[in-house]
Amino acid sequence: MHPEIACPYCGVVAEPDLGWQVFTNGTVHLRGECRSCGRFIQYLKQFDLDGAPSLWLLMAPVRP
Repeated sequence: MHPEIACPYCGVVAEPDLGWQVFTNGTVHLRGECRSCGRFIQYLKQFDLDGAPSLWLLMAPVRP
């Protein structure tokens, strides 16, 4: 089962499109975007509290 999040703009609850955003300082963040309206929803965690890769990270495309 894939995790789902709600889009605050259109209200659709679904698995988001995942992508990477690289900031000018070199940090890389995993983004979630709505599959319905295409807007940014939130940055997603890459690791769980125990240090294991999160389910989001396992589903993400290859990191740049």
